[in-house]
Amino acid sequence: MKTFLLLFPKAGWLVLLFTMFLPFVVVTCNGNVLEEVRGHQMITGSSLDAGGEKNDVEPNIWIILTYTVGLIALVLSFGKKPLLDKLAMVWPVVCMVCLGIFSGQVDDEVPAQIRGMIQISLGSGYYIALISVVCLALFSVWKWRSSNHEQTHQD
Repeated sequence: MKTFLLLFPKAGWLVLLFTMFLPFVVVTCNGNVLEEVRGHQMITGSSLDAGGEKNDVEPNIWIILTYTVGLIALVLSFGKKPLLDKLAMVWPVVCMVCLGIFSGQVDDEVPAQIRGMIQISLGSGYYIALISVVCLALFSVWKWRSSNHEQTHQD
């Protein structure tokens, strides 16, 4: 059980960081995938070719913050200070807020006149990242509650 408690946060943050290589946004037209924008493209910005037309993907601050917090949390998960345990509950919440704001922006991207033909939806990378941070948040709350429960029985 102790090994699980030590490895779960590290694995969760690694999963989050892995999602930067998966599609975060998928653009479809009549069911055909026109373009997939991956997490790393949302961090660095890139130029995509969609049907011979170049489209620039601007870096997204909410995705940048999500992965920055994920990287910081991964590094700090190797520490053993009590303060880090308290911060472990904050990191996933920050990531969930950033991902939530990002998802609201994606819904607003399609102009009303072409909304029926072209659809912009969230990709698998987004959903795996969201599941990862939700699991990390639940785990940190569970760990905090179990440590408080042990302290009250020891006193």
